Amino acid sequence: MTGSDPTFDFVPYLATVLSLSPDEIDVRILSGGYTNLTARATFSRPTSLPTHFDFPTAISSVILKKATPYMHAFPSQAAPINRQAVEARALRILQGAEPSVPGVMEVLAGIPALKVPQLVYHDTEQNILWMTDLGRGKILTEYMLSDSRSDSKLEELADALGRFLAGLHSATKNPRPEIASSLSDPRRVLGFLTSDATRIIREESPEWKRDPNGTQVLVDLMHRVLNHESNSEPCLGMVDLWSGNTLISADGELCLLDWEDFGLS
Repeated sequence: MTGSDPTFDFVPYLATVLSLSPDEIDVRILSGGYTNLTARATFSRPTSLPTHFDFPTAISSVILKKATPYMHAFPSQAAPINRQAVEARALRILQGAEPSVPGVMEVLAGIPALKVPQLVYHDTEQNILWMTDLGRGKILTEYMLSDSRSDSKLEELADALGRFLAGLHSATKNPRPEIASSLSDPRRVLGFLTSDATRIIREESPEWKRDPNGTQVLVDLMHRVLNHESNSEPCLGMVDLWSGNTLISADGELCLLDWEDFGLS
């Protein structure tokens, strides 16, 4: 039992839900938890899950996301709890468990080099999302900067990502309004991206301190780019796709990790 966080201790929660001793549970808080408190829980033996989880496979580890009404890394920044319901539904769609959005699982099945987590359980009382553990690895930024990177592997994974995005577009283009309305609101996502990018420029850019008027030009340009309306055909997408939530696993697979902003793209 290790790796608790001041805001939540996963060990007693897991011990209660899984009827385990705390000594059988090891919890590590994962770095990069920008929006949620995210942890990897590892068990001393393969553990069967409660029947209401509707997940038949015993697990040796699991990824847990704890959602709060604010950004975990920036508590002053509000964030809606329903983002977790969006991620749970996104994972069901990716697993082929949503008949209203067919064809996505087939896209994934055709690209073995690309993986997404499976939904294990959504605990709506504790606001904790359980997902399969895709293993340890390096986020894309770390991999690209590492001495051990392989350019041919990067080309292979870039091809896999491109085929996945194209396939996702084809499978989900022009979604029905009732489907899109149950997912993330693109206006909220754009609003957050705009305000957060502005915060980063103003708080972390040395240029802002030297020349705030000149840097404001960059802020205004960023606002125009992020809020540019496109006439292209809408589809469902990950939306928050960047190098920080793209993992290169130890097996050389490309893992797309965060789906809480899944919606119109």
